[in-house]
Amino acid sequence: KLPKLKTTYNSCETKIGKIISGNAMGYFYQIEKHGQYGDKVASIEYSDLIEILKALTALKGQVDIDIASNPDYLENKFITVDGFQ
Repeated sequence: KLPKLKTTYNSCETKIGKIISGNAMGYFYQIEKHGQYGDKVASIEYSDLIEILKALTALKGQVDIDIASNPDYLENKFITVDGFQ
């Protein structure tokens, strides 16, 4: 179990999971939010986490340029090939 992930109104539990299927093994990062009407769980596969970290590094490097361009609206987002946003 990892430290809680702080959010605007509460916090979420996080952990690293491992899955083994036949000879294949994989890891994922799991975020769980406990709610009044049920729990919500999101799992992010390891290779997606690596791509997200690369994208965040690239976006952080562009922030000053983006701000200097004084846009009316600006949205930067990253989407993996399998649709994770």
